[in-house]
Amino acid sequence: MPMARIAAIGRRGLRAAALLALVSLALPAQAEQVALSRAELRDKVAQLIFTGHAARALPFAEALVADDPEDFGALLLAAYAARDAGQAKRSAELARAAWQKAEGEDQKHAAAMAMAQAKSSGGARTSAQLWLRRAIEHAPDAKARKMALRDYKYVRARNPWSYRFDLGVAPSSNINGGAASDTIWLFGLPFTLSGDSQALSGVETRMSLSVERTVQESPAAKSTIGVNMGGRAYQLSSEARDLAPNARGSDYAFAAVEAFATHRRKAGQGGEWDSRLTFGHNEYGGEALSNYLRFDGGRTVMLKGGQEMRFGLLVEDQHRLDADKNSALVRGINLDWSRPLGAGTARLGARLTDVAADAVEIAHVSRGVSLGYDFAKPVLGANLSVSVGYEERDYGAIWTVPEGRADERVSVDARAHLRQLDYMGFAPEVGVNYTRNRSNSVLHDSREMGLSLGIKSTF
Repeated sequence: MPMARIAAIGRRGLRAAALLALVSLALPAQAEQVALSRAELRDKVAQLIFTGHAARALPFAEALVADDPEDFGALLLAAYAARDAGQAKRSAELARAAWQKAEGEDQKHAAAMAMAQAKSSGGARTSAQLWLRRAIEHAPDAKARKMALRDYKYVRARNPWSYRFDLGVAPSSNINGGAASDTIWLFGLPFTLSGDSQALSGVETRMSLSVERTVQESPAAKSTIGVNMGGRAYQLSSEARDLAPNARGSDYAFAAVEAFATHRRKAGQGGEWDSRLTFGHNEYGGEALSNYLRFDGGRTVMLKGGQEMRFGLLVEDQHRLDADKNSALVRGINLDWSRPLGAGTARLGARLTDVAADAVEIAHVSRGVSLGYDFAKPVLGANLSVSVGYEERDYGAIWTVPEGRADERVSVDARAHLRQLDYMGFAPEVGVNYTRNRSNSVLHDSREMGLSLGIKSTF
């Protein structure tokens, strides 16, 4: 922020009896003893900071603050002087005091920027990012917002720590994956399914946190380690409670914790190799479900016209804790492709997965494709993305389907990121989804319609 502007920000209407200070301002080319008013002294302090003499300016800036601790402009000048003089901790104290005294968007933006720079200079880059989000929120104009956003991206790129947080609520027509029908036919006879085997409606609340730390980085490669924690809790609707009186939302709760390590290395033609090793544990209905070790790897290739293609593979060893026969070895390959198309980006994906397990309910082979489109420009003020997917799953013979269970799953998803409602760079995202699983096993023939509301960063 220009020093002349900093000097001008503060309480208007300084007291009539201006502070007279006899100071020796050791400017580079001269040294003279003069009598200055408080306003003139603030201008001189700003000049010293602007010309790279923060250490000389700091005592006078501190004197201005000591004389009038309510003076926002003096606090801001002192914060910048302390930062440039290498006193990051003191700079943060002064910037915080300026934030507490700030009035109006202009002052709040200036104080938040000073606090962010103090935190960044002190090595607290995560805290600096939070203050830059405040500066963006209180930016008085588009230019100030653009500069604060530029600084945010600069600090984020140099912060070895990264955090991702997700919180959302999603009403659903089928939280338990239950059957769409209430009746199953066996040997030509109808049997009524129990309430908890049928689709139960309710509300899902999800929460997750990911913390990642860069441990090695060079122009050609980057390695990180981190942890993920997440869970989903459910509340049954009154209709679901009537249908299944003994069921509880906690019966379907899910929680997981993971530790992971990643490595990325640049490859030719602008592409890269990526790999990720994950060890995790999850629980279902309050009971331990499984431990798992998963490896994901792939190669991204950049093509002409902004096209991008990634070939990937997956190997996961699942050790089930509820029943050993449910343990599985998962192997898969995938292909993802994207390219600019019209006023957005088109996405296409293909998957082939083999799940080997002793349990016939678990073992299967699946083949799937997906198609999506992300609109580059807002539509009615919202950033839209849509996707559709199709998947086939082939299982072995089960007692209700001697010829072998076969599923066909179709899914549709649409999301709107309401960026115009952002606060500190976070904005709500609304989604609607529909899934239809057609199966020759009535127990697994299901449909689900859901809405979701979450929070997503705008940058």
